[in-house]
Amino acid sequence: MRRCVLVCVAAASLLPASAAAAATGPGGAGVLTATTNHGAGYAPTFTGNGFLGVRVPAAGQGYAGGSVPAQSELAGFYAQPTHPKTIADSVQQRANIPTWSTLLFGDGTQAFSPSTGTMSGWRQSLDLHTGIITTTVNWRATDGHAAKITYQVLTDRANEHLGIVHLTVIPQWTGMATITDEIDGSPATLTDQVAKGFSAAQRQDYVEVATRGTGIQASIASQLTTTPSITVMPTEVDATADQSIGQQITFPVSAGQSYTVTKYVGVDDSQDTANPVAAAQAGGHGGGGRGLRRAGVRQQRRLGRPVERPDRRPRQSHPGHGCGRL
Repeated sequence: MRRCVLVCVAAASLLPASAAAAATGPGGAGVLTATTNHGAGYAPTFTGNGFLGVRVPAAGQGYAGGSVPAQSELAGFYAQPTHPKTIADSVQQRANIPTWSTLLFGDGTQAFSPSTGTMSGWRQSLDLHTGIITTTVNWRATDGHAAKITYQVLTDRANEHLGIVHLTVIPQWTGMATITDEIDGSPATLTDQVAKGFSAAQRQDYVEVATRGTGIQASIASQLTTTPSITVMPTEVDATADQSIGQQITFPVSAGQSYTVTKYVGVDDSQDTANPVAAAQAGGHGGGGRGLRRAGVRQQRRLGRPVERPDRRPRQSHPGHGCGRL
């Protein structure tokens, strides 16, 4: 059986020549930056660690369709359609997992996206040393509420089963704001839901899915941490949506105050462990039971500087494919 490992951090086609350049100045070497998020040359930025991969759209997180959809991928995760429409569709093919990067910020009436309200100063950068995708934007909602928003998305290169979404927001109003953490199953078209769950006390939820035809099970678990000033308990959302789950917090904000929310995501599948749900909730089967938050803190401490990737066991490709890759 052939084996291969894909360890890549790619800008894909996000950065057309007219919109990107290597950053200059202190700490700027090896950082590619885009300042426009539309046009034929734009595509969501990709980052990955050889096991877990994700494309990040202009919104800085979540799923977006289009000619290059912002999908979430898992090495060796293949399905075989049970009702193919063509002969070509009857073979094994890569299956998306539910999108794990969704972490929406809103002013209580609408959530930020490039299509709501107005935005200025949009920038999206890819650090080629760390694989961190950073998106910054000034957003003004249709009701006049404004905020400076910064997202960072990465896949851990020390723990291949861990993804992190970090949100920093500075609202320019005093009132209420909303954060919604979602695992979005809408792009997972070759899998079926097995189970899902939510714990308000732990601020954690999970979804377990299985590929059609091949029966590979994968679990995605998410846990939220916030600045100490955000003390409210989350409520469950997306409970009835297929292959989806979410949790939402609504909290008071003060103009000019900075708030941070971090989403730690564990992903594992039945090719690596007999219990993907427990492994994902522990931050991957390599997390040693320490939990998503502790696993994530180790990577957070490395944000902004090169991360050395230790030796790891190559991921075996699924039968029917020469190389299981993202």
